[in-house]
Formats: sequence, C-alpha cells, structure tokens
Amino acid sequence: MAIGTLEEIIDDDHAIVSGAGGGESYVTIMSFVDKDLLEPGCSILMNHKSNAVIGVLGDDVDPAVNVMKLDKAPTESYADIGGLETQIQEIKVRLLPPPESQTHFRKETVRLIHRIVDTHSVC
Repeated sequence: MAIGTLEEIIDDDHAIVSGAGGGESYVTIMSFVDKDLLEPGCSILMNHKSNAVIGVLGDDVDPAVNVMKLDKAPTESYADIGGLETQIQEIKVRLLPPPESQTHFRKETVRLIHRIVDTHSVC
C-alpha cells in the first residue's frame, strides 16, 4: 500500500492522484471506495503496484505521524532501565591511558609534536 493525494476526480471510476514521488497518475478508483469521501486534496490509500485508489484516509489520520503515535505512556523511568555502566567502563579502559602511563603518554605526545614542527619548519 502507498499513500497519496487525490488531485482531481475524472469520473466515478477514475482520478488523477499524486504519490510520494511527486508524479501524477491517471488511476482507477476501486468500486468499494466510498466516493462521497473523495474530494481533491484528500489523502488516499493506493495499491502499491497499480496506484489504484483503495481507500480514503480521514482528516484526523496523518499516516506519517500515526506510525509514531504513542498510545500509552511507559511506566518505566530512566533510573529503572540503566545498564550501561559496564559498557562505559570498557570504553574508558580502551580509550584512556592508564594513570601510571599518563606521564609516558604526555612525553610521547610532546615528542611527536616536536617532530612534526621540526619537519615542517622553514629555515
């Protein structure tokens, strides 16, 4: 299924519709669709292969928003969930040098900076 917009009603069985891609198509309106609800600019449900109109979406239904609609608020709080302490510690261990090697780390960093500056110096 796809969602589109009814652009123009041609006759009882045909219409011009536009889909998500922006192009307009001449399509069939299926016999089971309530034609009293069809009017230019309304949102419609289309067959994804033929683009035939197979339903009318009400004004209060925005399918893009309806998918993300929250029917019931969760009862859990962030404090109840937790659980990342182990992963955070693993990241710290892998990315931060151990305290005893920080002096060595600083010395190596300074030495590397001096090498870069010396090789790019213009004399």
